[in-house]
Amino acid sequence: MITSRKELKFYLKADEIMNEQVFPQGFIKRLLLPNPIQKFMRCMRKLEYYDYKRKLSPFYIPMFLWYKMRYNKLSIKNGFDIPINSLGYGCRIGHRCGIIISGSTKIGNYCCIYRCSCADGNPKRIGNHVFIGTNVVIAKNVTIADGCFISAMSLVNKDVLSENTVMGGGYLLAS
Repeated sequence: MITSRKELKFYLKADEIMNEQVFPQGFIKRLLLPNPIQKFMRCMRKLEYYDYKRKLSPFYIPMFLWYKMRYNKLSIKNGFDIPINSLGYGCRIGHRCGIIISGSTKIGNYCCIYRCSCADGNPKRIGNHVFIGTNVVIAKNVTIADGCFISAMSLVNKDVLSENTVMGGGYLLAS
């Protein structure tokens, strides 16, 4: 949950760095060289900030509604179903299609996500510095430790509790 303007700037900068947006900085360059994933991430972070602020004061409700509308539009355009306050700072989204995350899932800081599905109602906890490959399905009440690498086309239905683990095809490949 983003609670201050300073924290919002930190989240935005961490997302820019991880999503390789070092070159087009500034308002004019963002208009000329738009990146749809970066637009989505900026909108999501600002929505998280105004979601917290609207509970403190009614003056933030118009900004919350504006960013909520933009967030819904960008979610449909990019093919994302990511609830607010579920991604940690510095998360990288690899592609513009098919990322589905349930509302109770918490993903750690500096994670890379490439087209995955974590879409049942059970809560999941994904640690920091985790790489989630293409077409990965994370089911049930699963906990994934920090620094894990989950390769493409994997089904994760058991906890991965050891750090720095490589998992592929449902099997533990290296630890």
